[in-house]
Amino acid sequence: MITLLPYDHKMKADVSRFFSNIFPVSGNAFGEFVRNSFYENMTRYFDTLWCLTDNGNVVGVTAMNHINDEKCELSGLYLYDSCHGKKLGYQMLMNAIDHARKKNYKQMYLGTTAQSKRAISLYKRNGFTFTKRYNDDLNANVFMVLDL
Repeated sequence: MITLLPYDHKMKADVSRFFSNIFPVSGNAFGEFVRNSFYENMTRYFDTLWCLTDNGNVVGVTAMNHINDEKCELSGLYLYDSCHGKKLGYQMLMNAIDHARKKNYKQMYLGTTAQSKRAISLYKRNGFTFTKRYNDDLNANVFMVLDL
């Protein structure tokens, strides 16, 4: 059974394992020290973190961060390749957008890579448009925004 749940510290080991598997595939260039620090303090890096589980196993993670009172950032939307084509990325994205609207944000930003063609297509289909760089994320070279 597929379930989207808010992150709980009890999920830490499963989420760490998920990121260890997904980061090399996604092209995320975190060094070992940064990865270990990240795994130990995931909630330090994100304001809100959700985990998509399939029978209790983490198969996707999405996160959101506050930029200012009117802007937030979709800080990540990661999903195992085996889960693509099942509308699960869409479900995760809509959850984050709904959450942002409930928090009264006016815009949602995101940064990704040009190689993430599926993700960019998902974002475009759901109203995101290209924008200028808004942060100093060296891993991202494509920036998008959604008016909420």
